[in-house]
Amino acid sequence: MASGRNKRKRERTLKLGRQFMAQVGQIVASQIVTRALHLGYGIKDKPHKTHKQRRGKGESLGAYSKTHGKKRQKSGKDISSVRLYFTGNMSRQFRLIESKVTKTKAPIGFTGQSVRYGIYTHKQRPWIGISRQDRKAIEISVCKLFEKLLRRR
Repeated sequence: MASGRNKRKRERTLKLGRQFMAQVGQIVASQIVTRALHLGYGIKDKPHKTHKQRRGKGESLGAYSKTHGKKRQKSGKDISSVRLYFTGNMSRQFRLIESKVTKTKAPIGFTGQSVRYGIYTHKQRPWIGISRQDRKAIEISVCKLFEKLLRRR
């Protein structure tokens, strides 16, 4: 006969700490940068608007204003479609803000010089946020991360 003790096995709870949240934040930031800056898609998974579509002032060259189009052409960059990537500063400086990560939050945003012009770029062509396609890719990546964590335990 069983003693007064509870014979049921104790369930092990999985504690997701600061390190896990930091990895999730890095996944999210990376996905946003890839979609918006490298592939040229906005928050609604559509290509960024061209200079003409935004009703920009003055003449255009390709998808950009004439002055910016010339600058891109001179450096050998494509001007047929909008890519929010020129020097690479914004893509390197939009990332997880490690000093503010907690067990429940992993803030991402601009660091360095991009703080000044990143928000302006977002106002011109909305890209900061998680699109439907981002959500799918992030879900897959986080599930893989979670499975990896479970296997270790």
